[in-house]
Amino acid sequence: MIQKLGQKFTDIVQKFMPNAFVFALLLTLIISLCAYFLTDSTPVKVLQSWYDGFWSLLEFGMQIILLIVTGFCIALSPIVKKGINRLAVVIKTPRQVYFFVFLLGVSLTLISFGWVIITCVLARELAKRVQGINYPFLIACVYYSSGAWVAGLSSSIPLLLNTENNYMIKTKVLTETISTSHTLGSGINLAMIVLFVVFGPLIILLVAPKNIIELADLKE
Repeated sequence: MIQKLGQKFTDIVQKFMPNAFVFALLLTLIISLCAYFLTDSTPVKVLQSWYDGFWSLLEFGMQIILLIVTGFCIALSPIVKKGINRLAVVIKTPRQVYFFVFLLGVSLTLISFGWVIITCVLARELAKRVQGINYPFLIACVYYSSGAWVAGLSSSIPLLLNTENNYMIKTKVLTETISTSHTLGSGINLAMIVLFVVFGPLIILLVAPKNIIELADLKE
């Protein structure tokens, strides 16, 4: 039942989901209209604020790009490639692939969300070597595992809150920094990590599909 429901939603999304850039344009338009009609801002002021805000995100954007590029370089390094080759010898079944990819993905993204690239490369290589894989489900395993980053060492909000003279302090939303011991080191965050590591793989095995959609099939 779960597999049939998932397939139904998959068909709907593939048929109607627009490009992500469409959402960016729509959200920009909606926020601009709200700023104009719900505040005393003029059209020129809204446009100027959008322009200033765009460039203020440049520093953060470059940090994110550096993380992704670094993760990609690590994923393609000879050491990681040798590790993937050794894993391919041990991992024989699709369920083992789903389980290990998810568990490794959680472990890596808890260190840095840029390392999700390593999980992607591993998943693709295993999909080439292990028969019987449902490749769309394997992609979902990678995506699901990457959600652990928000509780990990590269979680942007807790790190921002612990940064001296951050923009929330400048705008007087906060009066002082918030230590990561109250965010990343809190009991609820540690509990969320345990849930990801313990129950995540079990959920993956529970909903793993039996039908086969291999990578080679999607290329045709």
